[in-house]
Amino acid sequence: MNPLGLAKVFRSMSRVEYFDIKHNGWNCYGQMESIWFANSYDDAVAFGHRLGHGTDTKFYVVGFEIDDEILSGAYKVNKLDAIGDALAIDIDQLNNSSPIVTSINSQRVKIDYH
Repeated sequence: MNPLGLAKVFRSMSRVEYFDIKHNGWNCYGQMESIWFANSYDDAVAFGHRLGHGTDTKFYVVGFEIDDEILSGAYKVNKLDAIGDALAIDIDQLNNSSPIVTSINSQRVKIDYH
């Protein structure tokens, strides 16, 4: 938490998802009503490698500042997928609050050929 009442969270996302959010806002296309975020950059990277993001091996880890009030009502899970602490925020809350992008880093999925 910072003095402005914002907290930093991270999301691993495909390039398609990133550009869709940038142009159209947060949405779920009928699949989920909430979006998952990691509490740390390293955990978001681990989630990205675990999820794989389809045939595109490049993905982004995006840092966001989100209002503490929204985070206080988020659904929280310790060690999600045995990786790290995560939280789910409703799509409507994300679209009504306009989270601030603080960082964008690209990664490549590590492919194990064994």
